[in-house]
Amino acid sequence: TSDQGTTLGRLQQLCERLIPDKRIDPATNLFEINLSSLTLARLHEGIDEAFPGRLDVLDLFDYPTLQALASFLDGPAR
Repeated sequence: TSDQGTTLGRLQQLCERLIPDKRIDPATNLFEINLSSLTLARLHEGIDEAFPGRLDVLDLFDYPTLQALASFLDGPAR
């Protein structure tokens, strides 16, 4: 896994905690691995706790991979 101190590492750690039965590659589209809407809502909630106010739930559709989410979150604040 990635360094836990990086944004990508923190996102991977969150996914491992929320979705323990799936190993999610950073380039995998989250919508292509059959996650439930409840799991996606929990993922958004966890990201919002780690990065307050940085991610709207609709951003998950614009940045559907962990790599894309990490790049977005590492970018300038809105």
